[in-house]
Amino acid sequence: MKITIKIFKISIFLSIFIAVAYVVLWVKNKELWNDILEEKNYIPDDDDIYKFGNEARFLKAHRLSRRNASEAKKAFEMVMCESKEMKAYASYNVANILMEEAIKERKVYLFEMAIDSYKLALREKPDFWLAKYNLELAKKLLQKSQIVVPPTKYENRGKGFYPDVPKDI
Repeated sequence: MKITIKIFKISIFLSIFIAVAYVVLWVKNKELWNDILEEKNYIPDDDDIYKFGNEARFLKAHRLSRRNASEAKKAFEMVMCESKEMKAYASYNVANILMEEAIKERKVYLFEMAIDSYKLALREKPDFWLAKYNLELAKKLLQKSQIVVPPTKYENRGKGFYPDVPKDI
């Protein structure tokens, strides 16, 4: 009986020790993550992604979106594949990048791709009002871009006429 009580006390002591160690490691991990978040220009590397998971992958994609849109789209698409809970936000950000490109380059197909990405974000998270708003905006811009205005004789010189996004958006 005394042996079982000793074993019981030891097992409780070890359980408490393991729980405290886990909490300490968790807090250290959160402090490190906060340091990464505070440093605005830092882009998480593969080690950070391994340690912190999809949050670091999302942060990397978000910070890349300010520098390189094509790399950011790839990174957001990785987040969409890896994380069910972040899929709506990643899809929303991909759509935003596509909208920026569509407006800059005046390409109709980019508007259509952005609309599809906003719809995906809304399928994942139906109450995502930012995606709803941007979806409606993208639809209006797409409608506006499909109004074909015949070019003047100078605009069409030396190049084929392709209906595109009007210059007034």
